[in-house]
Amino acid sequence: MADQKRAQALPKLNGKATTDAEKAAVATYTTTINQAVTTREAAVDAAIAAYRTGVDQALANRHTSVDQATSTYAAAVQAAYAAALSSCQSGTVSKTVRATLAAALKAAQAQYKTSYQSITKFSALIAPLATARKQAISSAMTTFQTTVKTATVTLKAAFPVKTCTGSKCKKK
Repeated sequence: MADQKRAQALPKLNGKATTDAEKAAVATYTTTINQAVTTREAAVDAAIAAYRTGVDQALANRHTSVDQATSTYAAAVQAAYAAALSSCQSGTVSKTVRATLAAALKAAQAQYKTSYQSITKFSALIAPLATARKQAISSAMTTFQTTVKTATVTLKAAFPVKTCTGSKCKKK
């Protein structure tokens, strides 16, 4: 939408330029605006790409951590059952085997819970990425707005000011 408006407005400026100085000012303005738009779009695209890459990496790291905690828990549970089976086969009293198994499973569950809770939450991982993206986009927009204002002031300075008194207008 903005590209269409700009594409329609810039040729209109060329139509209003009558002198060589005005035409040069319009050409400079057009070039400056197009470069500013390109620079802004590139900066915003880079900020978004960096954010998405960071989110993908954070997600992969979190999945790896969760998978590691889960596999450690599964191995501990398997070891507890293997120990219980071995104890049963060696003739240990079943009440003792059951208590030992319950204690081993409870310890494995506590270890899993501790491991899982130590994994950084996803929202905490992406918060700095979102802040960096927001700052980069804000900086790009501020630079763009400053460039447009400067170019507009320069363009206006190239065109003479009309003073109107009644029905007569004069260029100064």
